[in-house]
Amino acid sequence: MSLDDRRTRQPLDLIERAEALAPLRPELVWLHLRICERLGCGRTAQIAAHLQALDPDNGFAWALDLEREQSSGPAAVTALIARIGAAPRMTLYWNQLEVMMMDALAVANPTQDLATRGTDAAGLLAAQIIPPLRSISEACRLERLDLRGRRVACEAMVARMEQSSTVLTQSLALSLEERWWPAGSPQREVVDAKRRRLDYLMTMSSRIRWWRMNRDMAIRLDAARQTEREEDAELAVVRSFGLPAEPPARWKDPLHVDRHSD
Repeated sequence: MSLDDRRTRQPLDLIERAEALAPLRPELVWLHLRICERLGCGRTAQIAAHLQALDPDNGFAWALDLEREQSSGPAAVTALIARIGAAPRMTLYWNQLEVMMMDALAVANPTQDLATRGTDAAGLLAAQIIPPLRSISEACRLERLDLRGRRVACEAMVARMEQSSTVLTQSLALSLEERWWPAGSPQREVVDAKRRRLDYLMTMSSRIRWWRMNRDMAIRLDAARQTEREEDAELAVVRSFGLPAEPPARWKDPLHVDRHSD
């Protein structure tokens, strides 16, 4: 086996060993799936089927099927979107994997401070676990909502995705809805208010307090141990700062200045 082959196999070997030690942990199967997709291990369908059997309530477990169904015609795609939207929740297991990663880094390097571990863990996870989301976005573009049953299916899926486990996937849901409704419409105003709140939590929870970085990371980590959603961990940090859970009326969104400017 060449050096390149060994480097390719190493992450697969490690995740397979971890999964063997904890076979009922869907977050490990998700990580295995993402690593396999990235490295082209040839077992993605098998791993995805395992995840679907282990955690059928997770709509994202069926996202890989959506990419494959594109060639099967609009009816098959619509049916799968409806299947994803009917799931009780949509999760990428971000908080669980973040906690697992930070705990592992603490064992590997016990002298490393908590804030650095948190930053390293977030960077590693962002590179590993985020799936390609283009198939979801493409299937629910405005011009495709006229397909039979597509609007109802997409609206249900997007509503579920608004409550998903990562800010990234929540943001995708809002971006889709922004394209559905014209600026100034009542529906668009509701979407803009949701976007503003999400941006507020993300911006304020990411504020760096140089002398309290470890304390703030400890609050985030503790919240991540107790909840599945990244948004809830951000909310815990914002509240620990003594800030309101909702954006004040005069708060300016730095991420979307054009959308919320006076």
